Amino acid sequence: MQEPGVRSWGASWNDIDHDGDFDLYVSCLGSPCRLFRNDAGSFVEVGNTLGVDASGSQTGHVAFDFDNDNDEDLYVGAFDEPNIYYDNLTGSAFYNSGKAADNLQARSVTGADYDSDGDEDIHVVLSNGNNLLYSNNGTARPWIRLRLTGVSSNRMAIGARVTLKSGGQRYVQQITGGTGYISQGEQRLLFPLGTLAGPDTFDVRWPSGAFQRVTGLARNQTHTILEMDQTAVPVVDAVRPQVLAMAQNHPNPFQSSTLIRFALPTAGRVTLTILDVQGRLVRTILDEELAAGVWEEAWDGRGNDGTAAASSV
Repeated sequence: MQEPGVRSWGASWNDIDHDGDFDLYVSCLGSPCRLFRNDAGSFVEVGNTLGVDASGSQTGHVAFDFDNDNDEDLYVGAFDEPNIYYDNLTGSAFYNSGKAADNLQARSVTGADYDSDGDEDIHVVLSNGNNLLYSNNGTARPWIRLRLTGVSSNRMAIGARVTLKSGGQRYVQQITGGTGYISQGEQRLLFPLGTLAGPDTFDVRWPSGAFQRVTGLARNQTHTILEMDQTAVPVVDAVRPQVLAMAQNHPNPFQSSTLIRFALPTAGRVTLTILDVQGRLVRTILDEELAAGVWEEAWDGRGNDGTAAASSV
């Protein structure tokens, strides 16, 4: 992704297409912005194709699911061009909606849920006027907010990566120190749940390398997760497995859900599927890159179409 002669003024990693990996947005100085989509580890510039065409001197941006419809939108501030709000159309295109747009000279942009109502608001620092605070009126859709506290990791948990699994979808966020010019957002992670039916599972990868899984969190509330707290379930053992192995699911038989544990001696792409007695696909539970370790995945007894699988599976 080297581009000699292009000057950046801020960058952030965001899951714009909700496929469980980080894409990259770069604010540029004096040239069009860059949006690199992560396609299985290869990065492709898709900004112009998807309609993200901000130009001029972009001083900051915020990527977040502002309208709680299960995709990340984008607000871009600029010093010499109008600020732009891009509405994400399910990852396939971005629409310049005209919301929160102005012709003022933005020096930095940050996002935070300042009124704690479950949606992200926007704060813009100006060089030619009073600062702006755009309050997000939001929707009535559910959300969960996480406050991470490191123990072995730094206390603010900067660098922690959290993957939400809900309703058959994956969405990843991370705690960062900042995304643009002289700006820093809040360290709490807000997960808009939109129309996701649940159950909600959060996998936390701490900067120390520790992994935790947290389930059963009430919606529309803020929850604090302490690194390796006993209420969370570690999903990676301290000792790296020596062989590839899968344990018997537990419980078996089961009524509502069962856990499938497997061991990876090396990192790699893992596909975990449920087949019926005739070898036909019932459910794809997992298809992503995983680190070496011992992992657990839950299955709720339903197929890819959401219907309950036959008891003979």
